[in-house]
Parts: sequence; C-alpha cells; structure tokens
Amino acid sequence: MPTMNVYSLVIVPIAERLKSDSRFAGVNVFYDRSEEKIVPHAVMPAINYFIMPSGAEDLTRGSRTGTFQDRRFRLPVGFGIWMFGGQPDKLDEALWETSGDLRDWLSENTDFDRTNGVVILAPRVVQIDYAGDENGMFGSQMIRCDFELFSGSGI
Repeated sequence: MPTMNVYSLVIVPIAERLKSDSRFAGVNVFYDRSEEKIVPHAVMPAINYFIMPSGAEDLTRGSRTGTFQDRRFRLPVGFGIWMFGGQPDKLDEALWETSGDLRDWLSENTDFDRTNGVVILAPRVVQIDYAGDENGMFGSQMIRCDFELFSGSGI
C-alpha cells in the first residue's frame, strides 16, 4: 500500500461526501476519467470532478526529506458544474447557486481528512461557459482547488 493512496484518500471520498450533502440532492456527482470532461445534457444537473491536466506534484520527496515517509503531495482537482435549461435567467440562478454551494462545501472541508493528513486549499472559479440553441441552453463553470496530502511525523 502506498504512503499516499490518492484514490482512497481523495478521489473516492469526494463523491461520497458530496452525495451525502443535502445541498447537492438531485445533482449527479461523479469522477470523470474521460479526456473531454464534458457532461451530456441528459445527466444534468451534474458535478464531474477530475485531476487537472497539470497533474500532481510530489513537493517534498527525495533529497529535501528525511525519509520517504516525510512527504507533501499536491493534487489539483477540477470540479465542473453543469446545468441545462430553457430560460437563461433560471439557468444562471441554478448554476451560480450550485457553484456557490460547492465553493462553500470546499471551504467548510479544508480539513478534509485530518487523520490521514488531507487538506483542501482555497477554491477558485476558473472558467464559465454557455452554449445552446432554440431547444435549450447549458451552462458550465469550473472550480479548481488543490488537495494536499501530508505524510510524516504526527500524522
């Protein structure tokens, strides 16, 4: 078992915790392994989350650490919020409410897993997009935040 198992410490718990939060009732939440990171309108409203293309960074491994057990690992995670609707004002309301709830959730969970040394750094909205036609319109926002995993003395 690796010292920092990203899958069991971060990827799985994100979906479990978001799905159990009443603010996200009725929103499909899933880890997105696809290259496109685009959600079809049939499954909206949705939050897909994924590892950002910049990838993870092992910050304190090697010559700067006392042991392989004394490490800090940063994992950039993107959250896509996806809504579909026929009225632009209702679409905006739902999109901004859900992204606000997600930013609140990320801020409330900065100590994501204190026992295993997992924290969430400040979230930020990095992208907003709209598209559509006479049959409806979809909107999306992407929020990015970094998860940091710590391993070493006292954890």
